[in-house]
Amino acid sequence: MDEFDKKDLYLPQYLSSLEKDVLRKELASFPTDGTKNTIYTSALDGVNYLLQGDGIDEMPYVNLPELKIGKVPGILFSNTCDMSTENKRVNPCRIMFAPLIDFSKYSQMVYANCDKAKAESHLNDLKRQYITQALYLPKGAKLKNDSIVFFDRAISLPLTEELVEEFSKRKIFTLSNFGFYLFLLKISIHFTRIQEKIDRATGEDLGQAV
Repeated sequence: MDEFDKKDLYLPQYLSSLEKDVLRKELASFPTDGTKNTIYTSALDGVNYLLQGDGIDEMPYVNLPELKIGKVPGILFSNTCDMSTENKRVNPCRIMFAPLIDFSKYSQMVYANCDKAKAESHLNDLKRQYITQALYLPKGAKLKNDSIVFFDRAISLPLTEELVEEFSKRKIFTLSNFGFYLFLLKISIHFTRIQEKIDRATGEDLGQAV
């Protein structure tokens, strides 16, 4: 079994054979085509519920330690099922999200703080999805500008029916099968990196071993 065939083990099993073929081709072309607006779908426009990876406009956000509440576009991290108000729980859920940052504004900041070569390398790595702590999102759907999200900027809000109804009306985008797979892959690498190379039983740093 070659490396390409192994990818099938990780494809969503609920997709039809045709949908899997489309996703397989998009994944295969990613190294040369990069991130394109094929990561969005219009098939779920107008639905009155929230999905993991949805982009929402004007979300209340606090950039701690600052206490001022601002309004930002954001992307939802929480699992789709966890954001359903039909799932009643003893411990109420919260909606986790992180702000979307305008890529051009971020680029200006990078160029202002780094030499040209380093800045260009960093920005190109973001677009190629090489930076594990971030996801690059090209403009598309109702997202007017190329944007990035840094996973370590996440906060949460209490889940209520009113909030779901309000956010559903302010959707910027919904991820396609390819976009959702890419999103899950990036957050999995960031939050569940099992190869930290620390033996927690002995305290040995195996990454330093020769």
